[in-house]
Amino acid sequence: MLDSTRKTNNVVFHTHDGGAGLFREEHPGINIFGRIIIGNNVFIGSNTILLPGVRIGDNVVVAAGSIISKDIPNNTVVAGVPAKKIRSFSEYKEKVLKNAIYVYETRDIKRKEEILKKMNK
Repeated sequence: MLDSTRKTNNVVFHTHDGGAGLFREEHPGINIFGRIIIGNNVFIGSNTILLPGVRIGDNVVVAAGSIISKDIPNNTVVAGVPAKKIRSFSEYKEKVLKNAIYVYETRDIKRKEEILKKMNK
């Protein structure tokens, strides 16, 4: 995971398929493992689950509660179970810039006051 990648709370990285254990009597030692590769400039929302072997490209937003079961290409916003493309990264940027509230305060209480003041306008 590169420095510009952000993940929020309760993100799960599953790097194995535990279900393969059901076949160990017939196939002793069987396991399935897969690397999860995260690109640059990625945001992963709360309660997202990433399954083994997926690759997330650059400039990707993963909405909260998504399940990533397939590779996500560059410049994409995905959401859902399983996650699907909902818009391009540039469309998302346009929406963010339209609805943005700029907050410059860094002290917690003052930051909260600034946010509330701007939201009440």
